[in-house]
Amino acid sequence: MMGRRLYQISCVLLMGALYTGCATSSDGVDDRQDTAELGAAGSSSAFVLTVNTAFLGTIAVTSSDGTPQRVCFGSNCQFAYLAGASLGLTVVNPIDRADCIVFTGWSGACQGGVTPCTLVLDSDLTVTATWRAIPHCIVQ
Repeated sequence: MMGRRLYQISCVLLMGALYTGCATSSDGVDDRQDTAELGAAGSSSAFVLTVNTAFLGTIAVTSSDGTPQRVCFGSNCQFAYLAGASLGLTVVNPIDRADCIVFTGWSGACQGGVTPCTLVLDSDLTVTATWRAIPHCIVQ
């Protein structure tokens, strides 16, 4: 917990110096992840990936820059990566009968309905995963 607090304080201090800001999340990741993201956010050649997903969809993000896998539950997750990192965005459960939703595709930096989506982070990017409700499904 102390690592998370130190990370958040560091982000506040760095935000004034960086136009890319800091990536923060409340997913309970360990201190190793915090250190990796802080290193990327502190780099002058780092960018932020913003992931939006409607309903309760879950997106996993893997990176070629050595940053541990990140997971986005819900909307407006932001993660910092080194410039040029190759990212893979995967819909964890494209047909989610427990939440009565089905993945329908990507918009933004990812397009179409293929999962995983692969992209190279060469600027700040935004990706949105779209979903539709499964008709006559009862949320469990």
